[in-house]
Amino acid sequence: MYYCNNQYIIDNLHNNIEELYIYQTNLNLDNLPNSIKKLYINGYKKELNNLPNSIEYLELNDYNLKIKKIPKNLKTIKCDKYYKYIDDFKDYEIIYN
Repeated sequence: MYYCNNQYIIDNLHNNIEELYIYQTNLNLDNLPNSIKKLYINGYKKELNNLPNSIEYLELNDYNLKIKKIPKNLKTIKCDKYYKYIDDFKDYEIIYN
């Protein structure tokens, strides 16, 4: 989803989506479907504290905030090597941009 400014679209994504790309939005991402396994986020400026537990792969580009609730099924995170909170993910596979 590129530059989506419609909260209704975000809140009503189909439950069969397994992979989602989100670029440059300021919308709330607290109501994503539980079917998502791979999530790619670029340029998001809000906290990500209610991601679905189904996420196994998380890619963060240009994200600098702490994730207080890590998805239960997370296996891999890809982020900038200077991500301030990378130590929170020491039990996961980490790939650096």
